[in-house]
Amino acid sequence: MTTEIELGTDIEKRIHALNWSHLSEQLGEQGFATTAGVLTASECEQLAALFDGDSFRSTIDMARHRFGEGRYRYFSHPLPGLIQAARGTFYEHLAPVANRWADRLVGGHPTFPATHSGLLRRCRAAGQTRPTPLLLRYHAGDWNALHQDLYGEVYFPFQVLTVLSQSGSDFSGGEFVLLEQRPRAQSRAHVLTPAKGAFDLPDPRAAEPRQARIPPRRTTPRREHGHQRRADRARHHLPRLEMRTMSFTIYESPIGPLTVVAGEHGLRELHFPGRGPSKREDDQNPAVPALAAAAEQLDAYFAGELRSFQLVLELSGTAFQRRVWAALLEIPYGSTTTYGTIAREIALERGGRVVEPRAVGWAVGHTPIPIVIPCHRVIGADGSLTGYGGGLHRKRALLDFEGSGGCSDALSAGWSGPQLALL
Repeated sequence: MTTEIELGTDIEKRIHALNWSHLSEQLGEQGFATTAGVLTASECEQLAALFDGDSFRSTIDMARHRFGEGRYRYFSHPLPGLIQAARGTFYEHLAPVANRWADRLVGGHPTFPATHSGLLRRCRAAGQTRPTPLLLRYHAGDWNALHQDLYGEVYFPFQVLTVLSQSGSDFSGGEFVLLEQRPRAQSRAHVLTPAKGAFDLPDPRAAEPRQARIPPRRTTPRREHGHQRRADRARHHLPRLEMRTMSFTIYESPIGPLTVVAGEHGLRELHFPGRGPSKREDDQNPAVPALAAAAEQLDAYFAGELRSFQLVLELSGTAFQRRVWAALLEIPYGSTTTYGTIAREIALERGGRVVEPRAVGWAVGHTPIPIVIPCHRVIGADGSLTGYGGGLHRKRALLDFEGSGGCSDALSAGWSGPQLALL
C-alpha cells in the first residue's frame, strides 16, 4: 500500500473545488449528479490493486446469492486514507442537501450531523460498527441486479460511486443504471457512463421532494397487467405432469460455481452462475452417484487430464435437439466447428433437405449440460464467438484452455480483465 493511498494527498481540496452549486441543482432536478474527474489515473490504479489484498472484512460472490455475477469486497478498519478522506469530504457537502430534503419531508431540526464523524458516532450508538465502503470487480459479461442498499436503521441517503477503469479501452459496456420510480407513472431508467476517476452521486429516493404529502390509502386491489392463455375447452389437451426426482450439487470450478443437476437415471443439467432454478445450498446432495461422478470428471477436465467426459446423461429435448447435441459430442477437444457445418452434416443425413444454421444455433443455445456437451466449441462462420449461456468471457476461457492442451494458466488468462468500481 503506497503513501499516496495512505495519506490521501490533496483529495479533500479536489472535492472542495467541485462546482457544488451545480451538483446540488442536478441532485434536486434528477435525483443524481456526476462530478468532473477527481481521482488521478495513478490513484485509480492503486485503489484497483487493493482488490487482491487483505484490506477487506468479507467477500461477496453475487452469483451465489443470485443477484448478479461478479464479486465485491467490503473494506475493513482501518480504511485506506484516500477512501476515508474522500467520504468525509463528500459528506460535508452532501449533508446540507440531505437535511434540506428531510426538512421538506418531515420538518423540524436538521436530521443529519454536519460532519461524517458525527454520523459515525450515531451509527455506533445504534450498533452499526462495520464499515460499508466496498470495491467491485466485474469480468466481461458480469452484471449487478437493480437494488437498493440499506445497512441498518441509521443510513445516509446519498451514495458515492466511482469507476476505476477507463470505458472504451479497459472495458466496453458496463453502464451504471438508475431506475426512477415515479408516482402514478411508469418507471424510467437513467444510464450513466462516468469517466474514470469521476464520481456518481445517486440518491435512491430520486428527485428532490417539492412538498410532503401522505397519499390516500388504497382500498381497491392493485391491477397486474399481462397476458393469460385461455384453456377453457382444451383441458384434455394439457400434457400430463410427471413428477421427477432430481438432486443437485454446487461444483466450485475455476470459472465460477456451477450448479450440477442429476435425475433418476443420469446427469440432467449444468447451470452457470446466476442461471437456472433457485436452489438452497443446504439442500445439496453431492453423494448421488451421478453427481459424484460428474464432480470427479470435472476435476480431471479442469486439471487438463480429461479430454472427453464419460458420464450417463439424462437428456430431454426434441429429436432435432438431440441430434445437434450428439454432433457437439463429436467435436474433438481443442477444436471448433461452425453452426453451418453442423447444419450441412444433418442435411446430408436427411437426404439433402435444407437445415438452417440458425436452427442449429437455437439447439446449441439450449444445450442442457454445457462443458460436458461442449457447445462452447461452436463458433460463427467468421470466427466470432457469437453467444454462450455462461457469457463470452467463459467461452473464450474454455477455448483458450483446451487450445493450450489443458494449461491452467491459459484458463486464468481468459478469465481476467476486470472492471472495478468503488462505492
